[in-house]
Amino acid sequence: LVPALSVVAGLALAAFAVQLGGRRSWLLYVSMIVTLFFAFLYSWPIQALLPTYLKTELGYTTDQVTDVLYFAGFGTMIGCWAAGFLGDWIGARKAYALTLLASLAFVYPVFAVRDDLLVLGCLLFMLQATSFGISGLLPRYIGGHFPTASRGAALGFTYNVGALGGAVAPVLGAHLASGMDLGQALAVLTFAGTVVVVLLVGFDVPARLNRLTDPDARTDHLAEPDRAPEAEKADRAG
Repeated sequence: LVPALSVVAGLALAAFAVQLGGRRSWLLYVSMIVTLFFAFLYSWPIQALLPTYLKTELGYTTDQVTDVLYFAGFGTMIGCWAAGFLGDWIGARKAYALTLLASLAFVYPVFAVRDDLLVLGCLLFMLQATSFGISGLLPRYIGGHFPTASRGAALGFTYNVGALGGAVAPVLGAHLASGMDLGQALAVLTFAGTVVVVLLVGFDVPARLNRLTDPDARTDHLAEPDRAPEAEKADRAG
C-alpha cells in the first residue's frame, strides 16, 4: 500500500498548498514545493547513505568514516558562509544555480576514489561546500517569492513539505542500489536531482508559473523598493 498511500498523501499536501495560496498564488506554492522537494532529494542521499557506502563498499573503518565526514562537514560550513556573500554580490537565484552547477564537477570524482582517504575527504569537502552549503540561501530564495503578510506561513509550509524529498532520497537510493553499486546509485541520484534544481532555479520556474495566475506579482519581495524621485532630490539637497 505504500505507493498508493504516498500518492494520496502527495495529493492531500497539494490540496493544502492550493488552499493556502488561493486563486492567485496556488501555482507558486505548488511549484515551490516541487523545487524544494528536488533540493532535498539531491542533497540527502549523501547525508543518509554515504557512511554505509564508505563502510560496505570501500571497506573503511568506523574511525576513518568518522574522520572523513567530520572534515567534510567543514565544507558545508564554508559553503554556507560563502553563499551569503555570493548571494549579496550576484543575487540569490543566480548564486544558487551557478554554485550547484559547479558542484556537478565533484559528484562522480567522489564516488570514483577508492583507496585514498585524503583525496576523498578533499573532494567531499568541495562537494559539500558547493552542493549542501549553498542551501544556506534557500530561505532567502523562498522568501523573495512571497509578500510580507504571508511570508512566514508560506515559507514554513513550502519548505517543510518540500523537505519530504529528504525522506524519499535514502529510500530511492537504496532502491536504485538493488540494480547497481551503491556508489553509482548515489552519484546518479545526486547528479540528476542537482540538474533538476539548477533548471528550476536558474530559469526561475516558480516565479514564471506564478505570473500565469498573478501577472502583477513582484519579482522579488525582499528586494529594496525603488526610491521616489522626491526622496533622492532631498538627499542630494541635504
